[in-house]
Amino acid sequence: MEKFQIKCGSCGKTMQVSTEVLAPYSGRTIRITCQNPGCKAVQNLKVPVFKAAGADGNKTIIEANHTILETRIENAQKNNLNKKAFLVVSKNQKTESQLFALKDGVNTIGRYAGSPGAYIPDIAIRTSDTYISKKHCQITVTDNKTGGRDFILKDAGSANGTFHNQAKKALEKDDEIFLHPSDVIILGDTQIIFELK
Repeated sequence: MEKFQIKCGSCGKTMQVSTEVLAPYSGRTIRITCQNPGCKAVQNLKVPVFKAAGADGNKTIIEANHTILETRIENAQKNNLNKKAFLVVSKNQKTESQLFALKDGVNTIGRYAGSPGAYIPDIAIRTSDTYISKKHCQITVTDNKTGGRDFILKDAGSANGTFHNQAKKALEKDDEIFLHPSDVIILGDTQIIFELK
């Protein structure tokens, strides 16, 4: 069974897909989901036309045409250049609703302590949710190769972990999550929504 690599246009990771899986979709455009747990971007892939084995018995393997996959992702990423990135902190019993704009570069996120000399993160959430560390996580806003911007979430050594969307497991030390509009970040008992406007 032959396999070929498909490169995700969002996070750059590659995934292996067998010709057996793709052959029924020969010549068609299908939607695939990146297998990187930190990305899960849904994207379009034009499946190549598969040919049967040649008369000499050699198989003709046609490389996946990545142009359509990467162009469609590229166009989506370029569209975010003129949009501002925000974090919307949802109201709960411990936290009032809050709105924060993300700046280019590293944005540290944590609980506002309010005491003299205490660490103050770039995004200081005013809350009584003590499960949020003073330096809990960070979002790095960076230009990507396609002329758009990436928004990358990482834990910053928090005591209680950073959770993304419906994940039951907290981010590990080296995990990087590429954020998409409406993604949810959970810190302690507090929910934060990533938005582009």
